[in-house]
Amino acid sequence: RKFVKDFTIEPTLEELVSRILIGYKNGQYDYLWDLMHADDKVYWESKDNYKNLLSQRDAIYKEISYSIKSSTIGQNIRQLDI
Repeated sequence: RKFVKDFTIEPTLEELVSRILIGYKNGQYDYLWDLMHADDKVYWESKDNYKNLLSQRDAIYKEISYSIKSSTIGQNIRQLDI
């Protein structure tokens, strides 16, 4: 018997981080909530609370003309030993 480790996980880490950054940039908090780990959902208490607080943050950012200059993902992703 022979095993060949020839597979890819979809989405890749780079694609997943890119989707999350785009979601934050566009205020797609429903989408981000669905991706969130269960422990983090407990922290935020509810989807509505999460959406409302981040929407308030976005309004403050808009008021002070704050924007993210870049959301480019670096190419030096490293595997960390656990």
